[in-house]
This record gives sequence, structure tokens and C-alpha cells, in this order.
Amino acid sequence: MNANNNNVFNVVRPIVDAAVNGFNGTVFAYGQTSSGKTYTMMGTLEEPGIVPLAVEHMFDAITNIPGREFLLR
Repeated sequence: MNANNNNVFNVVRPIVDAAVNGFNGTVFAYGQTSSGKTYTMMGTLEEPGIVPLAVEHMFDAITNIPGREFLLR
């Protein structure tokens, strides 16, 4: 309840890392209506959510692996 989006992303980060290494990964937001799922997943400009943080992390990881070719869809 007291965690911010960065704290939640730290739990998700291994899933993104696994996707960069070729494994499928899913992050599923489940909960009661108005419990904050959209905020946690999308965030705001001031506090980005899981989706923008994951995309940024994925592109950073790809940039740091120059010897491989990636295809993102």
C-alpha cells in the first residue's frame, strides 16, 4: 500500500530482463475497481508506471547488448 511505482517495478524488472533474454513474460494487474491498477501500470509524467518503466528498461538493456539483434513488436 505504501509502495511507489518504482518499488513495484523492481518486482517486475526480472520479467523484463527475462524477455530481453528471449523468454515470454507477462505482468497482470488484477484488483477491485478503483484500486489503482491503471495508475500503477501507466503512471503519470511525474511518476511513470510499470509500462513506461519496462519499455525504457528494455531499450536500455538492448542498447547494452551490442552483439545481438532484436525485433520488438
